[in-house]
Amino acid sequence: SGYKKIKEAEPRPSVEASCKEGDARTTIILNKDLMRKVKFIALADGSTIKDKVSEALQAVVESWEAEHGSIQINS
Repeated sequence: SGYKKIKEAEPRPSVEASCKEGDARTTIILNKDLMRKVKFIALADGSTIKDKVSEALQAVVESWEAEHGSIQINS
């Protein structure tokens, strides 16, 4: 395959301590208006920003995999 294998860094215990099993903590920078809209939608749905971002990213992955095939990751 044409993809270079990249070794995933081990999570730092202090950073991952507050995460649920299977979750990973990350930081992203978003447009302020987009963030406000996502927050509004999450509140209106009785959900969280984390849940809405996860739903959106899951849709991106599903769309990509439908076109290109399944992405194999090491868990």
